Amino acid sequence: MPALKELHVCGNGYTDLVVQSDDLHTVECLRINDNSLTSWEEIWKLHQLPKLKTLILSGNPLQDIFYKDPMSEVDTCNCPWCRWDHSTGLEDLVFEVEEEDLENDSGHAANVNVGSESATGDQLVDCKPCGLESISWSNPFPALKALCISETSINAWQHVEELSKFPHLHSVRMKGIQLLSTADVTEEDRRKLSIACLPTISNLNGSSISETERDKAERHCLTYFSDKESKPAVFQVLQEKHGQLTPLADVDIGYGFQEWAKLKFIHKANIVHEANMHVVEPVGTLRLYISKKLFLPLRSFRMWHRASGASHKEGLMEDLEELFLDSLPMSRFNFLDGDEIFIDDI
Repeated sequence: MPALKELHVCGNGYTDLVVQSDDLHTVECLRINDNSLTSWEEIWKLHQLPKLKTLILSGNPLQDIFYKDPMSEVDTCNCPWCRWDHSTGLEDLVFEVEEEDLENDSGHAANVNVGSESATGDQLVDCKPCGLESISWSNPFPALKALCISETSINAWQHVEELSKFPHLHSVRMKGIQLLSTADVTEEDRRKLSIACLPTISNLNGSSISETERDKAERHCLTYFSDKESKPAVFQVLQEKHGQLTPLADVDIGYGFQEWAKLKFIHKANIVHEANMHVVEPVGTLRLYISKKLFLPLRSFRMWHRASGASHKEGLMEDLEELFLDSLPMSRFNFLDGDEIFIDDI
């Protein structure tokens, strides 16, 4: 099928892949979701597909991700080719060869032939001093731009960070992966941590990443992992960029609030009544309630609150506090179960 652009092999229970690159060399979108693939070694069999732009792997129990340097296993010497940083581009290698040839006049560098192309368009390099002839060099997954690994079993930040090594990958979907599902963080914080660990990705889960969002995500990552023993590799890079940030204080802004509270009413040194009060109501409502229950004229008494309930944090129990302004909400005085209302006749 020489014109095949998109291939769906979903839900077939595959545990391994048999790949014939020649048969798939025109495929741009490959959907292998909802199978039984557990190892990235199987996915790596696709790395030579020259036009593959979109790869859907969601719903597979994948446990790892890696990216292999195409020249990492080649024996080398000290010639310019072997000392070349592959990430800088072949043009830099040609420049280095020319300079070394001029400076040394040794002939060693001149024996490195760079720039011819193979039948597939890959660069070919001959290095006679190394004994390496016609080395075909190309990045794995040379065209991959979008990857979906949602609902997989990825459970380590080191695997997520490997995605930044894919040369043209800019869009990732990774909702519901095991690593993020078990993390005790909010959905918003999951996105921040993911962005921080994917510095080369510009689109996450269908949403673009702005510079401002990335900056906030990186800072959040630093504070989140600062007191944890296990940190992603990117932590050190971010610390050099932003400096050392202290962990965020664990503040519960909703602590102690109760919409309803069981209060004790004390009049003339005796507990005369107990009731569940809706403490979002104003103090005036409490005054009216006491007036009716104790048959007291509305303006014939003063009210005092004491935080004596067991739910108050230790050290926060205070002396009597007068409830003097009827328009204030009772919640202003932090009423909790077991608190006491003292009633004094005027």
